[in-house]
Amino acid sequence: MVILTFVEPAPSGSAAWDAALAAVAGHWLSKGKLPKARWINDPSRFLPSPQSPQLVECDLEPDPTNVPLAFLRRNVLLERETLASV
Repeated sequence: MVILTFVEPAPSGSAAWDAALAAVAGHWLSKGKLPKARWINDPSRFLPSPQSPQLVECDLEPDPTNVPLAFLRRNVLLERETLASV
C-alpha cells in the first residue's frame, strides 16, 4: 500500500474525486498504521464543504456518523459500508 501511494496521482479535474482518492489512501494506510505520503494531506485534497460523491443516482444522503474519519476530515461523505469488500 505504501508503494502504491508514494507518487501523487495527477489531478482528475474534480476536487471531490481528488479529495476522495486522498481519503481512500489515508483511510487504508491509517488502518494498517503505515506511513503516508505528503500528497495525502495536501490542502488541495480537502473540500471546503461536505459533499457526497453520488456514485449512483439512487444514492441516499450519507449519515456523517457512519463516515470514516479520513473522509470526514476532507468533507467527503462516503459511508464505511461503501469501502467494505464483498
